[in-house]
Amino acid sequence: MPGLNVIVDFNSKLDARQKLIENALCKMDYDSTYSHMSLYSNPNVGVYFSGYEAYPHIKIRLGDRFLVIEGAIYNKSDEKIKAELTDILPKIVQNSKEINLLTNFIRDTDGEFIIYYVDPAISTILVFNDAMGRLPAYCYYDKNRFVVGRSMKFLRGCVPEIEFSEWGLIEYFLYSAPLGDHTVFKNVTRLLPYTMFTVDYAKGQVEKKILFQYNFDDRWEDKPAMNYVADLHDLFIDSVSTRAARFKDKKHILSLSGGLDSRTNLMGLLKTGIEFETITFNDYYNQLGRDVPVVKQLVNAYKIKNKTFRLVAENIPDVDRLVFLKDGSGLMGTMGSTLNSMEITEREFGRAIVYYVGDEGNYTTAPRYSGRPIKSIPYFVNMIFAKNSLSAYSIGEAAALFGKKPREIFDYLCDYYSGYPETDNTHKIDRFFIWERSFKFTMENQDKVRLFFWPLAPHYGIKYAPYAFKIKNSYLANWKIYIELLRSLDKYSVKIKYANFGIPLDSPLLSYYLYVRGHATRNEMLRKNLLVVLRLLRNPVGIIRKREEYGYVDEVRDHIKDLANHNKQIGSLISVDNLNSILAGEKYIYKMYVAANMIKFIDLVQNKTI
Repeated sequence: MPGLNVIVDFNSKLDARQKLIENALCKMDYDSTYSHMSLYSNPNVGVYFSGYEAYPHIKIRLGDRFLVIEGAIYNKSDEKIKAELTDILPKIVQNSKEINLLTNFIRDTDGEFIIYYVDPAISTILVFNDAMGRLPAYCYYDKNRFVVGRSMKFLRGCVPEIEFSEWGLIEYFLYSAPLGDHTVFKNVTRLLPYTMFTVDYAKGQVEKKILFQYNFDDRWEDKPAMNYVADLHDLFIDSVSTRAARFKDKKHILSLSGGLDSRTNLMGLLKTGIEFETITFNDYYNQLGRDVPVVKQLVNAYKIKNKTFRLVAENIPDVDRLVFLKDGSGLMGTMGSTLNSMEITEREFGRAIVYYVGDEGNYTTAPRYSGRPIKSIPYFVNMIFAKNSLSAYSIGEAAALFGKKPREIFDYLCDYYSGYPETDNTHKIDRFFIWERSFKFTMENQDKVRLFFWPLAPHYGIKYAPYAFKIKNSYLANWKIYIELLRSLDKYSVKIKYANFGIPLDSPLLSYYLYVRGHATRNEMLRKNLLVVLRLLRNPVGIIRKREEYGYVDEVRDHIKDLANHNKQIGSLISVDNLNSILAGEKYIYKMYVAANMIKFIDLVQNKTI
């Protein structure tokens, strides 16, 4: 990934690590537009940038002190940021009781960023990120060094002895991503929102703090629903406006689909009068085909510029390429063609653009859990597997892959979820679906856009999203708040079909549809298969494409076998025989990709490619 990477050697031996560091940085020079450089160094500290020229980062000298900001801040000018940090950071370094100054700065600063501050006079480094943790970053430290950055290649290069975490791998197969701050490596953690590290490299000490933790027990007092709508409207418009203003010199491109997050972005851009163009993609197998007629209706209704493209067929070389570029964290249902979408966008518009994405931002104000009361953590765990559409592998399957008993995994999960800060189990499940499932998963997928250009996601504005978190579930039920939010942005927007439902949000059939959808089946796989049948009945020509898709699934299955056959070390981490047995006859492409992505990543790590 492009971005900043930092290593601190507590023994003043950074020079001895230069060959390892340079090798790691060279692996991140993905094409001729990428380069790497040292931004700051002393015998203990190295700060490095790797990426393309337009990737946003600011380096500031403050006498002998050094400040560098990776990412973009939307609601403050560069001058204001510099002034605030120049005032705050020395106070925090000198007196830890002043930490609230930094907490308040993060809370009031809208953006995706990681900030590094080096004060060599007192051998101290501060590292902290934004309030939503929007830039995926990872950290490792021991008695000899501290390493933090955006790329696992850098961590692996600086600490080649890092080993895979069995429980991290189990969590990945269960949920498509490790839980909390876990990763698939031992002692490597992911930066959660409001994370701060204080590193005293003279003493070899690292202090980690989470300055603030969201708690979904914290809800607004009851008030008329339209009051929430009015607030959300204003906060969303502000989120769109500040992002657009930050990049006023770039071309603005909206990824337009038939989804609600994309549509809300569209209405926000239209209402704020920002000049933009749109781009739409349909995958080769037509899984996204339901979006195309909805996009045409939006384009005609609002007279906007649009370019629509069909992606290349899913293919294994592009899957493997994405695994390498994203260090195994680019998992998605179209991972064999998603890079093609970015390359088409770059070809059509160049790199001097910003790219608006929804990335499931509508989940902030979408309906949340409204089922039976969750009276126990074991019931909570079962409900997640019943409701989570990304639970590709069952507990039993994960147990077979890693030589565990299902009960051992179940108890491990119960222990983990018991640590959530919420006391209300219904709110715990809200936390899971927003932070563990939606945000973490989509943050990594949005990050792939940063391989090419900077993405903008107004749904994750620092005022908008936390406000939405606190709305009680009863107000969000049946899409009530979201429908009125869209209507307040543009009244006609709710009359156009929502592609996932096949009907408009203001349809009199919506309540019936939601009832049937919620109660027809609790089996996610059965639901997906029913949708496939319905789509084929509407478009019999699609049967040919579905056959081709199933043929490709067989190719992926063979690719997994080939990787394991050529690298016998993979079998030391995961039962290859049991994996092959589980995947025999499997036709669900996403489940295949979960395995293919991680098996390829393990292969790259063990071959020292990552």
